[in-house]
Amino acid sequence: MPAQSLEQAAAAFAIWRSKRKGPRAHTPKELQQQAVALLSEYPERTVIDALKVSRESLNRWQVQQAPETAITDKTAFAVLPTSSPEPDTKPSLLIIEYPNGMKLHLQGEPSITLLSSVLASLTRLGELPA
Repeated sequence: MPAQSLEQAAAAFAIWRSKRKGPRAHTPKELQQQAVALLSEYPERTVIDALKVSRESLNRWQVQQAPETAITDKTAFAVLPTSSPEPDTKPSLLIIEYPNGMKLHLQGEPSITLLSSVLASLTRLGELPA
């Protein structure tokens, strides 16, 4: 059960709206915090509709309350560290065995272009389904 129900928060927003000074008055921090807290219990659309706030405002309040964890751009990518193989590791070996018994040994790291060509040749020979 949330600390404050959706209905209680909606009532608090309605009271604030009835007493605010002008339509562009800033939403009090306490109401912003209540709205963001409700997101852990209710879907975003439910909170937006019940509190009569915009998605942009709700997202902005989330960012202001937790800037290090909020997602501001949903298309952002995580940066992964690049690592090279340890110098003492053995090179990889890929063995492709054709259905007719022929074997192809590829040592090291074959490029995607090379692997694509090998698979294309298998398809052309009728060894793999197209």
